[in-house]
Order: sequence, then C-alpha cells, then structure tokens
Amino acid sequence: YKPSDTEYGAECLKLKTSNALKMSALEIQTAASRLEAIRFAAMMGATTEFNKFEGVTFDPGRNKLYIAISDIKNGMLTEASKLAGLTDDIKVTANACGGVYQLSVNPTTFVTTDMSPLVMGAAVTGVANNTCDLDKIASPDNVVMGPTKDILFIGEDTGAHQNDVLWAYNLTNGNLTRIFSTPYGSETTSPFIYQTSNPTPRTISTTNDYLTMVVQHPYDESDTDKVPSKDDPLRRAYAGVIALPKINYATDTVSFTAIPAATTDAEKRAVIVSPSITVVTSTGTSTTTLLSYTTLLRSGDKPNAANPALWGQHIDVSGKPLTNYSAKDLPNGISTSPDHTTLLKKGATLFSITQFEEGAGMMYITKLSDTAGVLAAVDTKPVNLSATYGGYTFCAGMPTPWGTHLGGEEYPTDANAFEKAKGVMASFDPYLEFFGFKPTGQ
Repeated sequence: YKPSDTEYGAECLKLKTSNALKMSALEIQTAASRLEAIRFAAMMGATTEFNKFEGVTFDPGRNKLYIAISDIKNGMLTEASKLAGLTDDIKVTANACGGVYQLSVNPTTFVTTDMSPLVMGAAVTGVANNTCDLDKIASPDNVVMGPTKDILFIGEDTGAHQNDVLWAYNLTNGNLTRIFSTPYGSETTSPFIYQTSNPTPRTISTTNDYLTMVVQHPYDESDTDKVPSKDDPLRRAYAGVIALPKINYATDTVSFTAIPAATTDAEKRAVIVSPSITVVTSTGTSTTTLLSYTTLLRSGDKPNAANPALWGQHIDVSGKPLTNYSAKDLPNGISTSPDHTTLLKKGATLFSITQFEEGAGMMYITKLSDTAGVLAAVDTKPVNLSATYGGYTFCAGMPTPWGTHLGGEEYPTDANAFEKAKGVMASFDPYLEFFGFKPTGQ
C-alpha cells in the first residue's frame, strides 16, 4: 500500500518502518489478500457486491457462464451510499428467492462483459411452510451442466421451500423440471455428471453414466421437530448416485419425468428421484430408462467390518477419532454435513472422495465396487490433512480433467474479527480440538 491509501496507508507504513516487523509492500499486500480477502479485492477494484454468490458452471457449446445467486439483496441493489466511496456496479431488483444468471464468454480471451437473468425464483404467499413458488427455483446453490448440452442442473439450499430439490432446466426450450426431492431440513449438494462423451470425459463404468447426489444434514436447518432428538439416526446424511444410461452429450436429447412437490409427511421425509429418463438419439431412436437413487454411504457407516473408520467421524491432527467432539452432529463425533463427492478411477479401481462442510473441514476417501453398473462402498478412511493444518468449512468441489479432486472452502478467514475477539471465538473452537486443545468454553 501507498501511505496515501485512505484506510490502511498509515498503518501499513508503521508496519513497514517498525523495528518489530519489517515487510515489503508486496509482502503487506499478500498478507492483506489472505487475511481480509474480500475487503482487499474491493480496494483493488474488484466488484464485491454479489450477495450469496454460489455455484458456477461453464457451457462450452454456447460459451456461457452460469452462476447461482441464492439471495439477491444488499450490495446487489442500489447501495451507493453504503459503499464508502467504492463504485456501485450492480443495481438490480431484490429477490429473496434468488436466480441463475448467464454471462457470455469470449472463447479466445475468456472475458465476459454482459450478464442477464436466465431463470429466477418468485415469492409466493399463502402456501404453508413455503415463501417461494413451488414450481420455480428457490435459493439456487449448485449449478452444473447435465448429461447433454441442453440440460443445466440447479440444486437448492433453501428455507423458502420446505423440501429442497434438484431441477433440470432445458436451455433450449426453457422447461424447468423437478427431478429430485430431499427430506425435511436437508440440502441438495454435489450434483455432477460422469460420462465418457462429456467435453471432459469421466469414464466411471462401461455400463452406465452417473449423476452424484448428496443429501446434506436432514432435519437440521429446518423442521428439527420432525425427529424426537438431535441424535436421531434419521439425521444421518446420504451420499449416493443415480445410474443413467449411456448418453451422447453432443447429439442426444433427454427429458426427465417430473416429480410433484412433496405434500404428504411421508413424501417430505423421503429421498425421491424422477422415475425415468427418456433419451432420443440423433437418428430419432427413443429409449426410456427407469431411475433410482443408490445410497453409497450414510453418516457413521462402517463399510468394512475389519476397519474401525466410520464415514464422517471427526478426527484430530494425528488421525485419532474425536468421539467427544463439541461440534458433533451425532454421537461419536459423526458429521451429517457431507458436501461434494467426487468419483475417481485409478486403473481399474473406483473411489469416491467426500468433503465435509464442518468448521474443522475433513475429507474421506472410499473404495467402491462396481457390479454390473451398481456401485457400492467397500472401505473408507479419512484423508490426512495435517500438512495443510486441516480445512475450513469445505463446500463445493469437482473432479479435475487430470483425475484429481478439487475442493473449495466456503468462507474466507476474517482476521479482523478474530483480533477483535482476542482469539476467543466459537467458530475457532473446532480448530482447537483438531490440534488437541480444549474449546474456549471448557
């Protein structure tokens, strides 16, 4: 920073000239970019007005970028008076139900200069336990291209629909189809397509293509009264797949049979998937295939009797189970918050890698079997993250084109808040326990 910078200039000059700490201008900027990433980005000219900016996916056929905004408010509105001299770049109408936007991408420079609504949610009144229209999206979170160039999957993380769903949006005709519904209080996460004919081939099986789906934290963010206790096994999360027929991404067209919005108590407690998919080839051949959801793992599962590892059990820096973990969701330190699950194939062996959206983030790697296209978990173990000092609230992820798992953390660190609290913060407690220390309240 230059000494003339209005907010940090004087303080940074003190740091640079202090006998206690000498840092170059580049070192100061680097530290600021890590410790207060969003504020630093804004000061360097980036637009940071997006509110609840969630999933992003690229459409290579249309050269479009699709982004999910789960709640359109705050800086996205006309907020010039609140931006402390920064440019008011975004001025749109508030929408608590959120929406998915499309951005045109220059195929040579990968620069985008326009942004417009693609599919938006809409408020509703008079519908019990729902504040957004049941036949439109609400609080979109995950967006990912589907099994053909015409399908965009949109996953919800919402309290505006009592039951979160996954939608298939047809980019050609604008049809929006509900294809997956989750139990009370849960979130749809980890929708991702694995197929040989995708622009980036991901061959998992010679028998099927697959859609991964995770049902995160059932009976947690809402409707907690639908189970008798916080330790009820109904709260165990699901990680699973939907087996699809082999589909040609470039030339086939597909349609899913729509499912209605859950209305009965039984439906609202169930994992419900579209009953069938119809694939039409370029020659006009039409084939309908029945669909179902295959659960690979649920929170606390022990797929190998000879291995003590429980899927989703919190561990410390040495790999020891944190059975009395203060941030546990279920007994024995079990998490109910798996998020993205990646399928990877190493030679002939198939694996899944699941990251957990917890304060002290963790990952589990699981060995899978494939019997005639039916996948099953046969063994699991935690990934050792001690070399990177653990993780922080893992959220979205994806497999890379070179056959690895790429995972992201949901929140930036807030060094300013940590300093003001003098290091005593409940959100930091999981880290204390990860490193073998007691939480601040004990």
